[in-house]
Amino acid sequence: MRSERFDAERFLRTLFPILDGRNRIELRFLYPGTRESHVILFTADLDDAIETSEYGSEVERLEAFYGVAARGPKKSGKKDNLTYISAAFADMGVGNDKFWKTKEEALAALETFDPKPSIIVDSGGGYHAYWLLREPLVFGEWQCREKCPDCQQKRSGKCPACRVCTAKKNLAAAPGSGSG
Repeated sequence: MRSERFDAERFLRTLFPILDGRNRIELRFLYPGTRESHVILFTADLDDAIETSEYGSEVERLEAFYGVAARGPKKSGKKDNLTYISAAFADMGVGNDKFWKTKEEALAALETFDPKPSIIVDSGGGYHAYWLLREPLVFGEWQCREKCPDCQQKRSGKCPACRVCTAKKNLAAAPGSGSG
């Protein structure tokens, strides 16, 4: 069990290099085979996340999932509460209703990716692949101050024109885009 805990700790420290009151881990427990959440925990304590995950998985027999992006101060997993992300990721689910029928097919597909994933985790129902970023991509640093000509409000993403403007400007401000 010690090596599993070490791997979980190293994995979570890699995904969440900054944990404090403004940056937390989201942990969800699902009933096996469903998308129904049983318990949702938001914590800045790495040991708490690991111990709660172990208890939920081993004792309660629930499936534990971590949100890949850090969460802010609200008790919400929605996009307006994301603070940063340290990896691009892919969920390689397998089964008759999925793109890959077997875990072997999914793993073989991952082997063809260039660049190769930095981390591959066996999720039980396939694989989760992670490509680590050089530095965390921070959400919400850019905020448009212009008024939208369509809705006459500060750009909020609520009307179609706001969404297009916000997407273009956020993309331009992303690290590695050449303008941010």
